[in-house]
Amino acid sequence: MNYKQQNIAISRILQDAILKDGRMGSDLLWACSVNKFGEFNIPLSDPTQSDRIQQLLNSIIKNNINKQEIAGGPVVQVSNYGTADELHIRYQNDKGDILMTEEEYNMEKSPSGFIPKGDTKTFEEYLKKHQKSVAYFECYVPIYDDNIVRDFSKPDGTIDVEAMERNNPDLLKMIGYRIPTEAKYSMVPIKIKGFLPPNAGEGIMLPKEITTLSGSDFDIDKLYIMRYMFDRTESFDREAFIDQVVSNNDTINPNAINSVLNRILAGEAFEEGTLEMMIYDYYEDNKHRFTNVKYTKSNSSKHANNNYVIST
Repeated sequence: MNYKQQNIAISRILQDAILKDGRMGSDLLWACSVNKFGEFNIPLSDPTQSDRIQQLLNSIIKNNINKQEIAGGPVVQVSNYGTADELHIRYQNDKGDILMTEEEYNMEKSPSGFIPKGDTKTFEEYLKKHQKSVAYFECYVPIYDDNIVRDFSKPDGTIDVEAMERNNPDLLKMIGYRIPTEAKYSMVPIKIKGFLPPNAGEGIMLPKEITTLSGSDFDIDKLYIMRYMFDRTESFDREAFIDQVVSNNDTINPNAINSVLNRILAGEAFEEGTLEMMIYDYYEDNKHRFTNVKYTKSNSSKHANNNYVIST
């Protein structure tokens, strides 16, 4: 980045901060603009404005670097009475592979996705051979984003956690900690196993061992959550849509459907009773079926920094 590009980048940051701060006037906005040569209209070191520029820069650094606003918030620990056998503390080996629970180990057919029994004869032998550290605590939590309902709801109204994991496994990962944070036992890696109904409020349900590990007694014990920030993107599967329309009516030419689809996306209106209107109606009623949603960790500077804090 050369001198001119640096000044332009700094100017944009300063102007954005000035526009957000109602106390700054248009004179400072003009002073922080650059001319065609990439030079500030008034040098930033000029005595007439240097104090205000320094205050502005300190504010930008404080709000964007020092002050961290990580996604999450407080939740109240609730008893897992009735579901105590559904939530577990999961352990991992030195490679990060997940161990089975004792119940899973003793099944006639072990579930997939975990370290297999191998040549071990007992669960204790299995643990001794593979267990290295805690991987995560399984939990039930409130639905933390309306888009989860929109994108991952099943026909019965429950959330498809497996679909969330296929989309991005980090959607289910969080960090929980208590305040005051005394030691490692005050912090736990968490993985969502399911979601609580809306009438459960801001509760979180953890494995039964949490009472021993952290001394929880459910007298409105709060756990503070940190989770990743994501960017949500949509893409329309044009080819699948055209194939489905042709499947419904094989007399329609795929090229004609593609042409009408272009006009629909351009916002064009159609007359009732026409082929175009028929395709339009089908599009409006079914476009959600052909829309693919992808969640990726946010890469904006502040969100990416906060995501890195959680990862480490």
